[in-house]
Amino acid sequence: QPMPSPGGYVGLMLLCGLLAMGILFGASGQLVPACLFLAYTYSWSMSRLDGFQHHYFLSLVLFCLIFFPKINHHQLFNADKAKMGIKNHTDPSRAGPMTSAWSYALLAAIIAIVYGYTAITKCDPQWLSGQTFKSIGGTDTVFQPAISVLAHIGLPESAFWILISIGIVILESIVMLGYLAAARCADSTQRWRRMGCMGMWLVSMALHLGIELVGLQIGFFSYYMVLLATVFF
Repeated sequence: QPMPSPGGYVGLMLLCGLLAMGILFGASGQLVPACLFLAYTYSWSMSRLDGFQHHYFLSLVLFCLIFFPKINHHQLFNADKAKMGIKNHTDPSRAGPMTSAWSYALLAAIIAIVYGYTAITKCDPQWLSGQTFKSIGGTDTVFQPAISVLAHIGLPESAFWILISIGIVILESIVMLGYLAAARCADSTQRWRRMGCMGMWLVSMALHLGIELVGLQIGFFSYYMVLLATVFF
């Protein structure tokens, strides 16, 4: 490959932005998403940015987008209304044409793996003891009111950090299961699907907004996951 240069890298990132803008404004087909996947992946793999795992994750997301079903809203919501009738049209199983959505299920699985892996890495004595989370800058200030309230009922501060550390592992595990179920929930009733999706969205928001509140240094990762949770759930 050519020796990377500052100008070449900036130009490559501008190309990624233009390709993404084209998709945003309705570029159809698989060519533009495929070019975006290749350009973005090359932008970090040819530089020292390959040390940040978030770039790998975004490339996997872009790869899945290449193969998303090409069904627009007219096809989905106006599928022969006159023949089906208004009552039948509200049935999710008859709302539009059927298609293969393996890439949607794959993206859900990839996101679930991210949450599952982060939960597994926290199952070590240092994290579960609460010391790791307590050492993060800003946690003492954020949680001081809760610590004071629990102290009045006889719960020591060390127990609070243990409980909240275990709680984060539980939340990440719940979100993982939510993404695995998201790609399969079309068979459930509309009411239960809506309630389940709203619950999982709230859990995801609580997890990532809490991470931002305590100032955990993970860059834009929380914002990526907030957007993905909003789309899926």
